[in-house]
Amino acid sequence: MSAAAAMRRIALAALAAAALAAAPAAHAAPGPDELRLTLARPTFAWGAQLGGSIDMSGQNMSSIDFNGTVGLRYKWIKLFGGGVGSHIMASNSCRSYLVFGTLRTDFLSSRRGLIFADLRGGAAINSYPGDVQRTGLYGFAGLGINLATGLKFASYITLGYSFVQRGDITTGAPEAPHTTHLPHLHCATAALGVCF
Repeated sequence: MSAAAAMRRIALAALAAAALAAAPAAHAAPGPDELRLTLARPTFAWGAQLGGSIDMSGQNMSSIDFNGTVGLRYKWIKLFGGGVGSHIMASNSCRSYLVFGTLRTDFLSSRRGLIFADLRGGAAINSYPGDVQRTGLYGFAGLGINLATGLKFASYITLGYSFVQRGDITTGAPEAPHTTHLPHLHCATAALGVCF
């Protein structure tokens, strides 16, 4: 079995486990008054996502993605804060480590909507074979769909566009350097997430 096939099986197993863990919360939906009171004051929120990105730039850089976020939830802001993440390329040893700010909102102050916007922006620390690293911009814009929600819990899926800036890397001896241009990555990204 190839490494890419093994990574896909691991990702699918993790997604199935997260979906099963989220299923009981669907029966604990809060009443409208409880939810309105919870959203009327700022509360701490944190969450995690597991997903994948398909490289649309033709660089063979499709990846398995992990993200963790912390921040505040208040009225129409479902999450405002920061996070870290990792994009692990499935077919090579390249990695992108992310540090970003995030905003998640459904523009509804008194209840949780079915669909929400998910925006992230920050930096990507790109690691290449040969211990070469370059830092560039990272961005994500997408839409999410809530699967199950409770008073202090939500599970969801997101679909969107990811951008990772790469640039040039220089290898070889100082007297005869070799510069390689690495095109930026444009990816279609899907993830399953939970937020508490």
